[in-house]
Amino acid sequence: LEMYRRCALLPGSRRDGKKFDVSLVSTSSVLFTRTPLRTGSCKPFFIFVSCCVGVLWTNRFGTSIVQMNYSGYFLPAPRSVRITILGLRNQDLVAQNGNNFTFGLLNDGCPIRYSPLGAQINAMGNGSRPAILEFETSVSFNGYYFQLPTGSADDDPVQWIVEGSDEAGNFSSSSWRPLGASAWYGQGVGLELFPRIAFDMPIERNAQIKIDHRPSAAWIIGNLVATGAPALLWWMYVLCGILKHSTAAKNFFVWSFLLTSLPEVVSAVLFHFEGRWRDAAVMWMFAAIDGSLGLWIALAEQHFFLALFMYGVESPSTLILKNLVLYGDDSEIQKDVVDTGAFFAVVFIAIIFVFRQYTLRKAQRIVRVDKQRYDNVWALILADPDERAQLDALVRDAERLKLTQSHVPRHLNRRRLGPARCNRPRGLQNSLSPCCYVGMSFLKRDTDELADWGRYLLSGIPSTVDWRGAPGGPAPHWASGQG
Repeated sequence: LEMYRRCALLPGSRRDGKKFDVSLVSTSSVLFTRTPLRTGSCKPFFIFVSCCVGVLWTNRFGTSIVQMNYSGYFLPAPRSVRITILGLRNQDLVAQNGNNFTFGLLNDGCPIRYSPLGAQINAMGNGSRPAILEFETSVSFNGYYFQLPTGSADDDPVQWIVEGSDEAGNFSSSSWRPLGASAWYGQGVGLELFPRIAFDMPIERNAQIKIDHRPSAAWIIGNLVATGAPALLWWMYVLCGILKHSTAAKNFFVWSFLLTSLPEVVSAVLFHFEGRWRDAAVMWMFAAIDGSLGLWIALAEQHFFLALFMYGVESPSTLILKNLVLYGDDSEIQKDVVDTGAFFAVVFIAIIFVFRQYTLRKAQRIVRVDKQRYDNVWALILADPDERAQLDALVRDAERLKLTQSHVPRHLNRRRLGPARCNRPRGLQNSLSPCCYVGMSFLKRDTDELADWGRYLLSGIPSTVDWRGAPGGPAPHWASGQG
């Protein structure tokens, strides 16, 4: 905005003899550039936002470590455990008609016993009554098992809920808390239970079905690795922004999402081989969202804010899809949507949009006086027939040079076109097109600078073009001889 105020009237980013540089702390410039990610990485406001996101990723990584350290143990350890059958393989049958089964607990994959050489602790149950295990003290376990007897496979339990209580003997209804179910998602404190979803129970008779809640390789890769890598890369992005290494910051940002999608793909494949297709589907969706965001920004950085907004919409939508379609339970939707970092991306983009509109309104106030002066100058020029004829000649010269609108740069930034990187005359330190510069110099009758620019323009044109003028027409005012 200030750039326009200082350099709109005179070329070369000058006004009243003063040069203008874009401020490094100007947040507004990020909203009007084709490289918003690289530009914003060095701005204090965006560094602060990036630190907040880094803290969020670090917290998710720490939570994954805590969940893995639980090793699937149900905490706090209960004194009594019961399992209640909610549905059978044949959905036309009521749960009370289910087969008898033996229920027991597992510790690291092994049945819990009274002593190292004692008998297994188990209880009998069926569809009409739950199987209850009582202990003298609290017991730690990270799994349980079924022992199915002979009988019709249609009567096998496929929907159930496992509950624990700190009481023994006389149980109150309020003392039971859910520990496990026929379908679940996550680990430890993040465990979500879905008892109304059927378990894929095998049809073999006398089979022992183990439900092991220890973290699998698929979960470790999809949660621990997929949060640790982006947490590290995100802090590297923040560090590069502080050190003003904008290109390196962009690379770390892109790789933080690409390296998140890779372990999610591996996790999805492993979940598929474990038979947990719902978890695999969730990982496939997350991998697609993270990978597409990284590729989008890598290939089209100018769409950074749009890509970030789409990411903020797609990630919560994936969690809603997971709960409503894959698991058929809407009780955890609000928690999942708020917990995901993508929710804050939508809020961030909304703030950016409001700030951009505020910036544009402020621009109108800042440049109003200069714009009026600028319009008055052009009104006087266009009112003079001689000046208008000269402008028409300039238009014809520009058309012969084929300087179309596509050649005009999209931003005015002196830092991107300094004398050390380009041999253009020092009078033009911003990215104004040659045609615009020739036009303003022509109007100012700045003949010396105009001659320099004429030689510069002609030096890059093929020699097959006749620059002495069109056949039968007058020579351009600014070209003499061979230029």
